[in-house]
Amino acid sequence: MRVPEELCGSPEAQLVITFECKDVGKFTAAKSLAKLLREKPSLRALEHIAANLIEKHQDEAAALRTYEQALKLYPGETWVMGRMADLLLTASQKGLRDPKRALSLARQVARADKEWGWGSDILALALHENGELAEAVRYAKRAVELCRENPDPDFVKRAADYAKELEELEKRKKEGQAQP
Repeated sequence: MRVPEELCGSPEAQLVITFECKDVGKFTAAKSLAKLLREKPSLRALEHIAANLIEKHQDEAAALRTYEQALKLYPGETWVMGRMADLLLTASQKGLRDPKRALSLARQVARADKEWGWGSDILALALHENGELAEAVRYAKRAVELCRENPDPDFVKRAADYAKELEELEKRKKEGQAQP
């Protein structure tokens, strides 16, 4: 009796277990499989659960716990680190926000993302939230460059916004230095 990996930890897995149980009449094996699925859900299932908690239930705390679980079970998964960093930066519940931790996660994601720009964009956001504007501009521009054939409009806007913010900051600094 084998539940396909993409179903592990999902509600569909219970259907497979029930079917298998009826089909072969081995309740004990089905029960053991169900226990195993509860102990280590697939990465895909955890991703789905976290997204569902955010989108449909607005339960960011539970989604954060789900990302934590995913990182414990699947260390080094950059997609999970990126989603978790994003949540730590943008959570509507201010108590969940942790820009320093998000920055650490985002740096790992950006190092791994050499093709899509998503990691650089998350890092740009984390750097901005941590007050590192010049570096945020650099990574926001890198995100746009990495996906130059099909640039994400959000990446382009963020790069332009951060560049403008840096320009205004530098202008204010110069004006402050010029005054006697």
